[in-house]
Amino acid sequence: MILNTHIGKWEIKYNEKNIAAKKLWNAVAESYKPEIHKLNDEETVLLFWVR
Repeated sequence: MILNTHIGKWEIKYNEKNIAAKKLWNAVAESYKPEIHKLNDEETVLLFWVR
């Protein structure tokens, strides 16, 4: 619900070692079909639009 109240471009970054954050943000962003960018071995960014 929070994402849908803030329309626009979203960038969510998490640390790959934080398994809980990885599961949470991938599940939350899944329906928005995010672009997944691995910055390095530890950092991942999810990019997507909420319309």
